[in-house]
Amino acid sequence: MKRTVLLLGLLGLLTVAHGADYAADFAGGQLGDGWQVRGEAKPDASNGGCLRVGPGARVTHLFREQDGSGEVSFRVLDDGGKAAKPKTRVSGPCWGVITTDGHMLLVGAIYAPYLNGGATYAATDMKPKESVYGRIRYLGIKRDTKWHTWTFRFDPDEGGSILCDGRQVKRYDWNQSKMPAFAGIVLLGDQTPDKNATILVDDVHVALGPPMRVQPTPPPPPPPVVPAADPAASQVPQMVAGLGGRHPRLLFTPEELPAVRDRAKTVSKDMFEDMEGYLAACTPPKHRKFLKDATDGQRQGLWRLPTVSLHYALTGDKTSFTKARGFLDLLLGCENWETGAEQDSGMSSANIMIGFAIGYDLLWNDLEPAFREKCRAKLLLMARRQYYRGHLAKAKGVHYWQNDPANNHRWHRNGGLALALCAIAGDGPGDEWLRERMVEDLRFVHEWLADDGSSHESPSYIIFGLPHLVLAFDACDRVFGTKLMEHPFFRETVRFRLHTLTPGLTHTFGFGDSGEKAFGGYHHALWRCLGPNGDPEEYRLLRQLMATHPKAFDFGWFGMVWHRPPPGEEAGKPFPNVGVFPDLGMVFLRDGWGKDAVAMSFKCSPYGGEILNRFRQADTIEHAPLLASSRPGRYINVAHDDPDANSLMLFAGGAMVLKSDGYAKHKQTASQNTILVNGKGQRGDRKAVWSQPLRGVDMSSLVEMFDLVHLPGGAIIAQGEAGAMYEYKRGKPLDLYRRTVVWLPSAYVLVIDHIRAPEPVEITWLAQSRTAEVAVGKLRLADGKASLTGALAASVELETKVVDSPADNRGKPMGYRQIRASVKAQDVVVAALFDPWQHGGLTVSVNAEGTVRVRGPLGTDRWQATVSAADKPAEIQGERDGKSLMP
Repeated sequence: MKRTVLLLGLLGLLTVAHGADYAADFAGGQLGDGWQVRGEAKPDASNGGCLRVGPGARVTHLFREQDGSGEVSFRVLDDGGKAAKPKTRVSGPCWGVITTDGHMLLVGAIYAPYLNGGATYAATDMKPKESVYGRIRYLGIKRDTKWHTWTFRFDPDEGGSILCDGRQVKRYDWNQSKMPAFAGIVLLGDQTPDKNATILVDDVHVALGPPMRVQPTPPPPPPPVVPAADPAASQVPQMVAGLGGRHPRLLFTPEELPAVRDRAKTVSKDMFEDMEGYLAACTPPKHRKFLKDATDGQRQGLWRLPTVSLHYALTGDKTSFTKARGFLDLLLGCENWETGAEQDSGMSSANIMIGFAIGYDLLWNDLEPAFREKCRAKLLLMARRQYYRGHLAKAKGVHYWQNDPANNHRWHRNGGLALALCAIAGDGPGDEWLRERMVEDLRFVHEWLADDGSSHESPSYIIFGLPHLVLAFDACDRVFGTKLMEHPFFRETVRFRLHTLTPGLTHTFGFGDSGEKAFGGYHHALWRCLGPNGDPEEYRLLRQLMATHPKAFDFGWFGMVWHRPPPGEEAGKPFPNVGVFPDLGMVFLRDGWGKDAVAMSFKCSPYGGEILNRFRQADTIEHAPLLASSRPGRYINVAHDDPDANSLMLFAGGAMVLKSDGYAKHKQTASQNTILVNGKGQRGDRKAVWSQPLRGVDMSSLVEMFDLVHLPGGAIIAQGEAGAMYEYKRGKPLDLYRRTVVWLPSAYVLVIDHIRAPEPVEITWLAQSRTAEVAVGKLRLADGKASLTGALAASVELETKVVDSPADNRGKPMGYRQIRASVKAQDVVVAALFDPWQHGGLTVSVNAEGTVRVRGPLGTDRWQATVSAADKPAEIQGERDGKSLMP
């Protein structure tokens, strides 16, 4: 057999002469001496004499007995066979060089969740028994079914490199490998379960040089994520006079403690009993689940440790002291409070930090000085890790919460950071700069809170993050004299939460990632938001909610700290039936708060709400160093939002009969009570788990909720515009999608949709419930015994049908049925009439000019909504039997 081996002198690599090609070497169909073959690999004469390496095969040839410099080149044809499961970690065909002890440098189709092995190549080097993924490098070179020449070059003085078709592979860095030299060639067949990829190898050339005079020299390690020392502070927040060296201070001051003890025996007795009922579970765990489980991080840090610590502070119970001290001992012994991608900067460690800070603060006076100092030092260390790794995004990982002030995940982390630093302030040195940064970040969040108290993330998610925000702001105000809790957000968020509840407080108007029976367990924070001088009727409704859903007010320690009955609670004025939240573009309407009342919601807002979009488009951002250089159009986290502009929900007969989806895994307009255009949903409809902000556009410019029109007798007209949220063609929005809701309490609900496009489009009107029926302009929606009848009409004839709704909850179909009324038109008015007060005999019609007539026992009503421009409210005309209904 021919073989070309060119010796290289000590001066380095010489020009390699063209060697014998592999096909000629194996024209006889047999491998020559020195080749080691395992599995299906053999010469293939039909392809001019190359080597065919089948799935599972391994071919090696050592050209010398000692590793050294030199060059190996050969041609490879990859037939492109792909794995059926491309995210599974497994190797397809690979090729490269090998040392005498089996260390391989390989290029090939390697699969992983972060590698596209079906379409591109990666490189790796691995010693025997090492993982292929330990030093993997994505090459960005596309797989195809053409011949390519691969060269593995080891210069004795310059090190190793890889070339493809004569061009150096820039993504490969020899200094980040451990491949010292080479002695031979190695070819590995497809290792995937599919076994459907084969490679052909030809034209092997080898040039051997002297021993390597250099070794891989990895770059120096980057500086530690958390530096040994912080920068000098410039404006250290000063503590409130009299708090230095004194505890407790996070939840209340020493002077306030007697009042808390008194409430435990009187107005907050039920919350104290709830806290005592949980004491048996509040034992330091023997496991370490909280290191990887954010729920267990809350369980240990936010639920249990504060419970036993506060119980000791209120009662002096020695058993509770021992348990609380045991938690502190346990956590002092843990190097980390969270492991994984967000090591010591995630949800779990943040909640552990809250509990540790509260335990340190409440037990401080009874801890020996040496132990107190250990706790102080640990809190400072964990706070520094949280800020550097998390808030400054220096840890590796997906930094999804650092980019805006409004998401609940940030609030959890701010709760841990703030309580840690408020707890240790003045107890020792080293926290000055970090204290400054903590207050700065709280001011950043404070600046962008919605004045109306709403949250774009959903009713249950605002509850999930609210206690952490309150803990952080309240502690900062108490310790450093800030006024963060005076933001109107806190006063209004009580009103917002109550309006998101249905009559009887039995269900939730569950927009975003919140179902109609999703409540969350942290409602005690609303007591603090309401305050001791809060509205007595709001207090009464919260008490009613607590009685209706006790689990919504979990963990009595929260209530013991925050619960304050307002004076004169018996004489409160009625809570309003209309709730308007302009930041969220959402309106809640009802005819009462009793369980038999009727209520509805109407939502027309951009992803994220108004103020978060103003943040997104702001020229500069203050109080957030990570975002200081960011540009308008910056990323915001709208993961929990739905594509639901101009959507409706309606509650009647004790049930939600016009329904939204749940905690949707597939966020799509088709799961909402709105419209589709040419079968497609709104912009941003990705049918994916998490929604994303729209690129290159101010999202608040795409929708608008206009001011309400108040009619005599408590009637309301609401309007939303969402035409720009739809593209009938790529880049071509609708001219108009004006939804006008006429709420006539005790009469009917009328929904008038005016849709207009530059050319005819298919409009599909949607309404869904557990049961749905439609026939000859009549419709019926039902959930159990609750039933809602109505009528449907349009200015042109509709084609109606009932289908299975795609609405899901965490990926599971919800089993809803959906009315779909379709029409192809350029300009159409669709009117839907609902009869939640069950008058019966109501009909609706729409003429060619878009005039809507409602006929029934109350008379004949005529409605006209004339839209002059998409950015202006419609001119509304309404009359009954010829007499105006307008104000």
